[in-house]
Amino acid sequence: MIAGLTMASEGLGGGKVLLIAGGLPKGDDPRAALPHLTDWVKKVYIIGCCAEKFAAAWSGSVECEISTTLERAVEASMRDACSGDCVLLSPGCASFDQFKSFGERGDRFADFVKKGKKKK
Repeated sequence: MIAGLTMASEGLGGGKVLLIAGGLPKGDDPRAALPHLTDWVKKVYIIGCCAEKFAAAWSGSVECEISTTLERAVEASMRDACSGDCVLLSPGCASFDQFKSFGERGDRFADFVKKGKKKK
């Protein structure tokens, strides 16, 4: 997750990251991401089994929305995005709570983004 935030933030030119994070926790402490969240993230959309834990760890430092599913997170983040912002899927968790693999999760993310762009 932290590497994804760093890479995304370098190319933003003043924009902010709308981060989609979550899934099946791997046991890491979500508070380790706080310095990066407060520097680059405008809002976090949390999905999956870790939603409550991540929201509890981060909500005092960055705006969090429990979206539950990836589709809802993409819809909400695209609704909230301003010009120059980046919607980033950097879950920091395993995908197996909602998907067969990380590949399927990534493919679904791309599909939801394409679907959202057609609505605008």
